[in-house]
Amino acid sequence: MSHPCTQPLLNTCIQQLQSGYIDFYGKSESEPITFIDQIARVVLSKIAQTDAPYHDLEHTVLVTLAGLEILRGKQINEGSVSPQDWLNTIVSLLCHDIGYCKRICRADRLEQRRYATGADQQTIYLSPETTDASLTPYHVDRGQL
Repeated sequence: MSHPCTQPLLNTCIQQLQSGYIDFYGKSESEPITFIDQIARVVLSKIAQTDAPYHDLEHTVLVTLAGLEILRGKQINEGSVSPQDWLNTIVSLLCHDIGYCKRICRADRLEQRRYATGADQQTIYLSPETTDASLTPYHVDRGQL
């Protein structure tokens, strides 16, 4: 996380997610609020390290906060978003592009430039000049490992 905007962006996202949860469900349960902080810090810190030109920290934060607003609208309209559904959705949004990160899978071997595809035990070789965006065909499967 070397870019100077990384930490403020990460902190603002987490603060908005926690406020969103509190607005929906109150502060009586502290576990979900702590969980949001922990999972968001881990995931967003990893994504902040990607060199993919589009699927980066800013993109992930924007997608997650857009999803938060969709959940807010659904809750206002229907009142049917359970705390567990809210958490599952937010975690899914935070993690939706984690498969782009080259260091995320156990089978990734940075020294050999071999990366897990997410299918069986298969790996692929990526040449030194490629960015994390080269993992586009595999990022969904990698994100599920």
